[in-house]
Amino acid sequence: LPTLTLVISKMTVEIPTEEVFVYNGKVKIPTFVGNDFCEASYPEIKNAGRYTVEYTLFDEKNYALSGDGKTVITVLKAPLTVEVTGKDSFKIIEGELAEGDILSGEFYKDGGYIHFRADSLNYSIEVIPLKRSTVGAILWLFLILAIILSALFVGAWFYIKRNEAVSESAENESHPEMRAPLPTETNSEIGAELTTLMAVDESHANDLITDSLARSLINEVGETVYTSGYKKCIVGLDALCSAFAPEDRIDINSMKKRGLISPEARYIKVLGGGVIDKPLTVLANSFSLSAAKMIALTGGKAIKVRTQRERRAK
Repeated sequence: LPTLTLVISKMTVEIPTEEVFVYNGKVKIPTFVGNDFCEASYPEIKNAGRYTVEYTLFDEKNYALSGDGKTVITVLKAPLTVEVTGKDSFKIIEGELAEGDILSGEFYKDGGYIHFRADSLNYSIEVIPLKRSTVGAILWLFLILAIILSALFVGAWFYIKRNEAVSESAENESHPEMRAPLPTETNSEIGAELTTLMAVDESHANDLITDSLARSLINEVGETVYTSGYKKCIVGLDALCSAFAPEDRIDINSMKKRGLISPEARYIKVLGGGVIDKPLTVLANSFSLSAAKMIALTGGKAIKVRTQRERRAK
């Protein structure tokens, strides 16, 4: 009679090959920790990293583990977004720390920004740096508030200048014939020192030109622009850039025609902001320093003029 050989294979106990968690400050438990055929052994799984869960069969003669008999546990770092708010302070704007965790690190300066380098094994941190000029502005604000006498001096200086401006305006009303021609070239010496840009925004302009230089970039030529109205208005430089071409003469009357300011405006101040990408010749009663910087950097001219109400013929 032929011989019959009966082969009984081992039963395979299926175990997961890999599991992934995100750090939250709590101890993690593998999904599969054993059954009637095997048991698991593993270290404490809490911090970000890789861990191995090993399994031991109760009956190795009749049972076998799937794969290599191990499960790899990966604990990913928790995401955090941190914004630097001062030279030694920050705040978390996205994500959160696990209970009991403290985020520490060091602040350092790089270029024009203050950065924060965190010491953390459990968090993946994105840092939004602080521009140093913002820090300087905050420090200057506290300094001005602290020095009362200096604040009083500044207030008195502005009061005197205002009275001088009122007197000058009254004199101009009495002598409308005082009018100077618009110069063909202004600030040629200063302009030679500046690099003309294709486009510039307020922040970039403030980084490139100091306030003291910006004051010298505003040309005072003694011109009077006649118009109607009585109101004081402001207009953004980006609005002028959108409405006018480089060869246009931009004054209070042309701004009224394009609907950028009130028809009743008589005094106009130009403010910075936005982006300009062309040279503009702007005539206004006053300019913010950032507006003067942006105009100069794109090859334009900021011209300070007087405005006077038109006299109606009798």
